[in-house]
Amino acid sequence: MRYLNELSLKNALILIVFSILLISGSVAAGLFYWNLHKQRRFSDPRYHLVAIIQSCSDKEPLQTNYLAELLELSTNQPTNLYRFNVEEAEQKLLMCPLIKSVKIKKIKPGMLYIDYSLRTPIAYVMDYSNTAIDSDGVLIPFKPFNTPKKIPELVLALPIGLKWGTNIFGDKIKLAKEVMKSISQEGLTQFCSLKRIDVSKAFSKKWGEREIVLFFEDHSGTYSNSQTLPHLCMVRFSSQSWQNQLVNYKKLRQNLVLKSQGSPSMVDMRISQLAFITN
Repeated sequence: MRYLNELSLKNALILIVFSILLISGSVAAGLFYWNLHKQRRFSDPRYHLVAIIQSCSDKEPLQTNYLAELLELSTNQPTNLYRFNVEEAEQKLLMCPLIKSVKIKKIKPGMLYIDYSLRTPIAYVMDYSNTAIDSDGVLIPFKPFNTPKKIPELVLALPIGLKWGTNIFGDKIKLAKEVMKSISQEGLTQFCSLKRIDVSKAFSKKWGEREIVLFFEDHSGTYSNSQTLPHLCMVRFSSQSWQNQLVNYKKLRQNLVLKSQGSPSMVDMRISQLAFITN
């Protein structure tokens, strides 16, 4: 009986070892054939990337060739779909200052689906050439990616050498956005086009220099010859009480347009309850 137990234990150990070897061999063989299959896919021309499908909510999407260039894709040196790293590709596109968000998906056998959103310019930045700024304060190139837009020019007195993609923080850009919002809320955009906002001296160390300068183009004037011509007006506000002065300018502008007879005007409203008008 003892001999039979020892024999059964020996057989069981042999069976366990044999099972382990069998399973290990099967796993090894499976990994070998899986790696072989991957290597074949990596070199299979059927899985070369040949097309990009893009989706963008913006009315002026980027050209597909530009997206391919950003991703370093070329028909002369095709990239295999299975070698293409989606996470790295998304980071490459986000390095473009125009692109705000992006998501990439692979579509077999050889396509990419790119869903992205663009930064929308809210003003031209006059401190640099061919530069605009979006609502997040990011500097972006304007041409050739955007068509001309009716957005104001913005003077911030930024330091030299800032690059596209730089996020502008600080009181000046915050003030400029508040001014644009207030002009819209006051309903001035029904009659006027805001051409320029100059906040370069709004926080000057010299109190006498502190001001906000706005340039309006008013289209509501009708003159003696029955012609409707735009009235150009430069308005200087105090950087401390510009909200109240903007309301006063709204009340003043109609008479100002009529009396100007088409001549440009300059209105200085920096002193409370006073408006110095020069044609």
